[in-house]
Amino acid sequence: MQEGVALGYLAGLEVSRGHLEEATRLVDQALEVHRDLGNRHHEALNLALSGEIEEARGCVEDARSSLESALALQRASGDPTPLGFSLSRLAILEIRQGRLDQAECYGDEALEII
Repeated sequence: MQEGVALGYLAGLEVSRGHLEEATRLVDQALEVHRDLGNRHHEALNLALSGEIEEARGCVEDARSSLESALALQRASGDPTPLGFSLSRLAILEIRQGRLDQAECYGDEALEII
């Protein structure tokens, strides 16, 4: 599990440096580790990070899909903190796409949790 966590942190670092290709490679490796271990919590966190990377790369539908997958895992786990984060990220994505009604739904739900 530590390997997957480290890979996820490194992916986040690469995002902040603007190295999206390397971030994608690292987050994909992190996801593989966590899926192999059945660690749904960290899988969801890395799916959310993957969504952030995909949005930065301009792949909006892929970003939405990753964030919605993260959201589904987080809803199942019942952990409110990462759930609130994913809802917020989805709200921001929807605002940027002009889908304000959907953004409002995600934002309202996030506010209830946070």
